[in-house]
Amino acid sequence: MASDAKTNSSSNFPRAKTKQKTYIVAIISIAAIASFSVFLIWPIAQDIKKYSEELAVQKKNFSVSIEEAQSTQDDRKFYENGKEALGKVNALFVNADIPIDLIKFLEDNAASVNLAISIAPGIIDDKEEKQWPALAFHLSIQGSFSNLLKFVAKMESGPYLIDIVSLDIKGLTENKKIAEGASSEDIAAIVVIKALTKK
Repeated sequence: MASDAKTNSSSNFPRAKTKQKTYIVAIISIAAIASFSVFLIWPIAQDIKKYSEELAVQKKNFSVSIEEAQSTQDDRKFYENGKEALGKVNALFVNADIPIDLIKFLEDNAASVNLAISIAPGIIDDKEEKQWPALAFHLSIQGSFSNLLKFVAKMESGPYLIDIVSLDIKGLTENKKIAEGASSEDIAAIVVIKALTKK
């Protein structure tokens, strides 16, 4: 029986060693997996997280850049439209140094409605000049009253900012009508106008 016990204990011994080996292998495996996770997977996971955050920031910056580009394009369109409109507004003002275009405009309109016109420079009150620079003209006009009304309407709806300061209408004397070859219905008018100029 002693030999049986010895055999039994020796047969248990390898089993115990095998169990210990299994535990040791399991512990080493778990340690290896944990080490693998800590030293390989964890840094990779941290890198992925870092790159994901950077990608999110870049995506946000890219969308902001797209919005800024769109805004810049809208600003450019607004500028182009505004530039064109500003050119049209600028054309409403008379060139103060050389008002030839305005004088030609007045002469052409008078001729188109059969009026005789004489244009002379005028003087503007200093108070009015401070509001906006302008040129004054005295227009001596002769012709029919209906044509004078047409001329005034064309002048007011023309391409310049013109203000009629005064309008004085008189009938022609008999001697003047005969001397100038005017009809009996013709009148003489003195029109004082103010045309706004570029600053």
